[in-house]
Formats: sequence, C-alpha cells, structure tokens
Amino acid sequence: MSEVEEEIIRELEEEMISEEEENKVEEDVRKVSKVWYLVAFLFGLLGGIIGYVATRDDDIDVAYSCIWIGLFTTIIGILTILWLTYSLSIG
Repeated sequence: MSEVEEEIIRELEEEMISEEEENKVEEDVRKVSKVWYLVAFLFGLLGGIIGYVATRDDDIDVAYSCIWIGLFTTIIGILTILWLTYSLSIG
C-alpha cells in the first residue's frame, strides 16, 4: 500500500474509535427518576432542595427543575394561606 492509502486507513480507524467512545459516553449517562419532581411538588422548597441535592450529579437540568418547582409550590402555598386568612377575616 502507498503512504496515502495508509494515512486514509489510519484516519478512518481514528474516526471509528472516536465514534465508539462517544457512544460509550452516552450510555454512561444515568437516568434520573421523575419522582423527584413529585417530591419537590409535595414538599415545596424543602423538597426542591432535597431533589436538587439528590440529582445534581446525574442530571443538572432535573436538579434545577426541582428547585423551581419547589419554589413555585411554596409561593402558591403562601399566597393561598394569605388569601384564605384575608377572606376569612373580612367575612
């Protein structure tokens, strides 16, 4: 074989190896259970913090979502309590 052919074969082998490594990296990503969303929803900000700590190493997007869901449910809960307190004090 000529040097050009050998170079082409080496480049193709390197591309195949890099594609195999990429596939291995994709397989190594751990799936995070969607139950953490429920924990954040049911326990508010505290559940969001717990969900964040539990999932931050595996999937940072789920971790941030847990924080936001917990914060949102806590704010809704506080507003509901304030609204009920105000409406009961008037009537």
